[in-house]
Amino acid sequence: MSGKALSVPGRHKLKEELNDNDPELGSANSTMYRALVARGNYLSQDRTDIKFAVKELWRSMAKPTNSDW
Repeated sequence: MSGKALSVPGRHKLKEELNDNDPELGSANSTMYRALVARGNYLSQDRTDIKFAVKELWRSMAKPTNSDW
């Protein structure tokens, strides 16, 4: 099977950036993080320039950490 590579915007996290020991946000901050990302998702329906950034934020909705904040 042969094919061409596809270039997409974004970047992979470096090994130094992958930190499994990063503490999760507290209850209040997790709620605020989710509310802000949900608001960004609502805005991204009309603002296509922020869709990629909001998609990246959505990746940590289940367990946001300090570095996500």
